[in-house]
Amino acid sequence: MAQAITTLRCVFTVGGVEFPELAAALVELDIATKENQPARCTACFTASPAGGDVLDRQILDFGGWIKVSRGGARLFSGRIVALGLRRSATAPPVLQMVAEDALLGLSGIRRTRTFTDVSDTDILYRIASDHGLQADVELSGPTMKAVAQVATTDLDFLVERLQRLDARMWVEESTLHVRPRRIQPAAAVRMSIGRDLHEFSVLADVRGQHGQIAVVGWDVAGKVGLEAVATDADLGTEAQDGDTGGEIQSRAFTDSTNTEARRLASTWDEAHAWARAAFRREARRFVSGQGITELDGRISPGASVDIQGLGRSFSGAYLVTGARHRFDSTHGYRTEFSAERPALGRV
Repeated sequence: MAQAITTLRCVFTVGGVEFPELAAALVELDIATKENQPARCTACFTASPAGGDVLDRQILDFGGWIKVSRGGARLFSGRIVALGLRRSATAPPVLQMVAEDALLGLSGIRRTRTFTDVSDTDILYRIASDHGLQADVELSGPTMKAVAQVATTDLDFLVERLQRLDARMWVEESTLHVRPRRIQPAAAVRMSIGRDLHEFSVLADVRGQHGQIAVVGWDVAGKVGLEAVATDADLGTEAQDGDTGGEIQSRAFTDSTNTEARRLASTWDEAHAWARAAFRREARRFVSGQGITELDGRISPGASVDIQGLGRSFSGAYLVTGARHRFDSTHGYRTEFSAERPALGRV
């Protein structure tokens, strides 16, 4: 693997105050981000055997607000939820700290309630307000007569709602952001093998791919059955004029339709929105990869990356689904990420 750049240190800010001694004492860092889940920061710091501020909770303490950045780019912001200590007879003590961002607050209590005459945007604003968060939502979807939340946490409930619309959420400071999931080549972080991308492994797998997905339901007002079908046309520009998994599966094996029977739509708007979202989610899983690059805070779930040097089939834009910003004394700073796309380049 190519050598990572290690000269630029991270900056640690606790309670609004920068602590250079944390950067100097850092021995391990792992900031893990997954789609629609709380970001987690795990950091380990050395301390003198006598203890000092790092060990006596004068700097790092439960509930403390900690921010991590590097080169002016924000990597993490959240509250400290766990502290630990590692000691041996031959080495200085090592303090371990775990922090999670504000999405953690949505996972604490299971609720049962009903939202009436609302869109998913309305629900998101309501739940954000319940947790003292601002909301920044760019989302389209139908208005529903009633939506039930039954014995689930607000986090699990929102994850399920956003999956229906192929959307993602994340928190920055005290604002809940929601956007559609989509590959955006024009805004992609560009990288290539041998320059800033150290490793990338990728697999195209037609298992689980279908030529179309149908969502069924019952229109109560019209007293008729509903069926909405989504196909490759609903991928828009994300297919990048390539061969999609559904096309290859139909050509190499047999054409098939996957019916989403777990969710019964009650209006045509719901059926069409859910079918398009289900098809796009499934289609993107066709090509999936994992990479290692120099540490880059722009690489996070929902971001697009444009990877070159993989040949005609695999080069191009991908959607990032998970990222880990890491540091240790062996490999230095780096970002590990997973990504997906719905098509292979035509050959």
